[in-house]
Amino acid sequence: MNLLINSFLVFFCLLPVWFIKFKVYKIDILYFTTFFIIFNFLIVWLLKFFQKLPNKIYYNFIISGVIVFGFDNHLSLHRELTNSVSFLALNFGGIYYASVALLLIIFAIILLILIKTKENGIKIFLVTVFILSISSLFNSSKSIDNLKNFNKQNYTAKSLPTIVIIFDEMSGMNSFESQTEEGKIFDNQLREI
Repeated sequence: MNLLINSFLVFFCLLPVWFIKFKVYKIDILYFTTFFIIFNFLIVWLLKFFQKLPNKIYYNFIISGVIVFGFDNHLSLHRELTNSVSFLALNFGGIYYASVALLLIIFAIILLILIKTKENGIKIFLVTVFILSISSLFNSSKSIDNLKNFNKQNYTAKSLPTIVIIFDEMSGMNSFESQTEEGKIFDNQLREI
């Protein structure tokens, strides 16, 4: 299997579209780009290592996991299909079980396709993930601007904020400590609040 095809597949599967579409702080760009490059090289190196082994099952497991991540990354499967009101979440015992079930099913399907089709399957998945990543970049329906209460304006406080302090180790009202003079004052002030 071609190292270049594997490299492109890993790159487009791990490509963080949200990182490109949304406003990110400069220091985050440096950290995330460094992490992204190192992680890409690590996965490509693992694929190259497992590709040399006579049994390709480890190679297929890793590449299937990368492709599942790419599908979830670009299609938002977790958010769209396993939210709290979805069919999967309601029938599989909650969002976490539904997410795991969905990802395992997709993983198994991709693994079977890769075992049957070998290098041709990887090329098909490369084209698919490439198209998904390009469409995710230009898809305006999945944008931070479409969040329900999002407003681009910066909010400024017109008055001072209210601070509520909760003391965990207080004995509480009507306790032994409430019988002292300070305890009675405290109980009265607490009732007024």
